[in-house]
Amino acid sequence: MPVLFLLEEILSSFSKKTWSLFRRIITRCRIYFELDKILKISLNLIIIGVIPFQVVISPLPVDKIYKEVSIDEALELALKGSPLLVQPLIEVNKAKLGLSSVKSKNYPQLSLSLRHFIDIFNLDEQRTVPSVDFNYDFFSFIKNKYEAQYYSKLVDISVTNQKLRQSLLLSSVYQEFINYNFLSDTLDLLLQEREMLHATQEILEVKRKYDLISLSTLLENSVLVKKCDQAVFKTRDELQSLIDRFNYITGSDKPVRPEKVSLDFSRLSSRQISDFAEVMAKQNVDATKLLLKGAKMPTLPSLQLDTYSTFPVLKEMSFMKSFWISVTLSYIIYDRGERKRRIASALTSLKEAEYEYEKIKNEKLAEVKMLEGDVEDMRRQIDINKTEIMALEAKLEEAKLEETIQLFPERTYSLKINLFDRKLAYLRNNLALLLIQLDLMNKKYSFIAESSSELK
Repeated sequence: MPVLFLLEEILSSFSKKTWSLFRRIITRCRIYFELDKILKISLNLIIIGVIPFQVVISPLPVDKIYKEVSIDEALELALKGSPLLVQPLIEVNKAKLGLSSVKSKNYPQLSLSLRHFIDIFNLDEQRTVPSVDFNYDFFSFIKNKYEAQYYSKLVDISVTNQKLRQSLLLSSVYQEFINYNFLSDTLDLLLQEREMLHATQEILEVKRKYDLISLSTLLENSVLVKKCDQAVFKTRDELQSLIDRFNYITGSDKPVRPEKVSLDFSRLSSRQISDFAEVMAKQNVDATKLLLKGAKMPTLPSLQLDTYSTFPVLKEMSFMKSFWISVTLSYIIYDRGERKRRIASALTSLKEAEYEYEKIKNEKLAEVKMLEGDVEDMRRQIDINKTEIMALEAKLEEAKLEETIQLFPERTYSLKINLFDRKLAYLRNNLALLLIQLDLMNKKYSFIAESSSELK
């Protein structure tokens, strides 16, 4: 400040016109030199061109400590404890139980019974007889052949479905890492923009106080400040929701969050195999064919061996030991159309399974073609974003050279806002590209994620 008063004394010897001009310059300088803090921010914005990054809003809650996990660690956690894998495992166990139940029909049946006899003409004559019964059908293996094969296929389908769910889980973990990187980068960029807009708002309020700018200019910036604040809070909430979802997917018993790393699909591509969804549809067709064969199988006679044995267990029992063997041969002459209904039902199921299989293949081809086109479109859009960012950065450098003598160059400010917007658009398009590529891989292939040993 003393320098300014000394400058006034020196200039007082000049002409009135010159003095008046410099007087206006000094008055304006006084306004800004009195606001040392705002002046420093302005010089940072104009001369240095670097916005000091200060985290005014923490991206993660301070009352929780999250452990960062790598992709391999996240996959390990998910395969061990993800609730998304519980239902497929239950379905596998149910299918195995169904197969075991069918196979048990091929074994003989042994039963222990206790019979109580009453003579209706002589009610005083009563006795209780324990007995052992043995029953076996010699044609059971042939009758249950196709049914057992059908249930064996159902086990294969349930196992394939389990692998498909594991594959989708692996893909979901990758997707959460992609989203986390995007939201983290977006939040960093928004926080920088927020810092600049708030500093700008302070300077504009001072300018407005001395009638150096219009009220509309101040209000326009205020709107930008509020929008940026809203975007910061929204992004922070989305980031927290992502972390909560990530903990649910991985099934971790401790708070974890994805590690911020550069992602590519090279390691994911190394686990690509045939699409499990298509494999499962083909298995369903094969299983239904077995069901049809079983329905078309001619009705076989039943050759049944039965044994019946009684024995006294107490001395007081008056009856004698006995052992009976009977062989029964029976054949169903009229089944009330049951066989025809089974064949019709199996044919309908087979047509439905074949239609579903063809539908999955055709939809897959169409979706793959569409997604491949989307990938190319998004890459072209990203190239446009890069060019726009480079052009704005070049204009910003030119504006800095032209307007370094000003304490707050409006043109530089406008260019920086546009640059922030282009960088955000660039981030969003990169996210969209990664998600489209991941979706494309999901349509083409499935990924092996059967055991933790495969992840190392």
